[in-house]
Amino acid sequence: LLSGFLSIGELAEFANIGGLTAFALTTVSVVVLRYTRPDQPRVFKVPALWLVATIGVGGCIVLIFSLPLFTIVRFMIWLAIGLVIYIVYGYKHAKIGSKNEDL
Repeated sequence: LLSGFLSIGELAEFANIGGLTAFALTTVSVVVLRYTRPDQPRVFKVPALWLVATIGVGGCIVLIFSLPLFTIVRFMIWLAIGLVIYIVYGYKHAKIGSKNEDL
């Protein structure tokens, strides 16, 4: 659907910003899990976690801000729309806290 309205370059930029954001959030999540769930069994541990995580997130941020401003603004708008849909859907369909709490 989007390919009918955007050029291949714009679609590539949009895919790039989405992938970079996902990688940055995953990297931050690894750090958070390391400290909130230290007893969790891990198959692989990242050596020098703070250094690797800082370089990973910093690199993503640099690459995101190297994209055109229009791509960043468009991504923020899509992100806001997605969050509104997610919150509204979750609020209406949440089983926890509802009167009928048989999970």
